[in-house]
Amino acid sequence: MAEREGLTEPDLEAWIGLSWQYADVLWANPVLPERPALVSTIKLRQAGFGDCIDTERSILDGIDACRRAGYLPPR
Repeated sequence: MAEREGLTEPDLEAWIGLSWQYADVLWANPVLPERPALVSTIKLRQAGFGDCIDTERSILDGIDACRRAGYLPPR
């Protein structure tokens, strides 16, 4: 596919590195780490960190940037 699509990095492992191991620890581990039951952003906002970004838009922007750089095939 990399050759057919003319991608910048034909070697997938060179592109993703060991990030798959991190994802495996997070998603494949049957025992999830403890998380707080309630998470509040009030203190952050009170400290002046009120900006936010749309998660979906951010992910799509990242995918588009990878396409422009030639790491992912065009649509």
